[in-house]
Amino acid sequence: MNKDTNITVQLPTEISYWGSDCREQDVDRILSNLETMIEREFSETPYRILFERTMTPIGSGIHGDCETAMLAVRVFIEENWMNAL
Repeated sequence: MNKDTNITVQLPTEISYWGSDCREQDVDRILSNLETMIEREFSETPYRILFERTMTPIGSGIHGDCETAMLAVRVFIEENWMNAL
């Protein structure tokens, strides 16, 4: 499948974002889990998803060249991020 829709997902690395009991190694595990979940969910789509780990995501943290694709990724994250903890 041709992956011709580009999406960048910015994932927050700020420890406090993930909870008061979170440690640095927890953040790495959580972000790895979330990346894997997103990759699996959208593996059969034309989306080329890149991940950017950053202290402060800009806006929603999801950027790309297709609003529909960005919305699908954003909704998936909103509905499933707690499964990455």
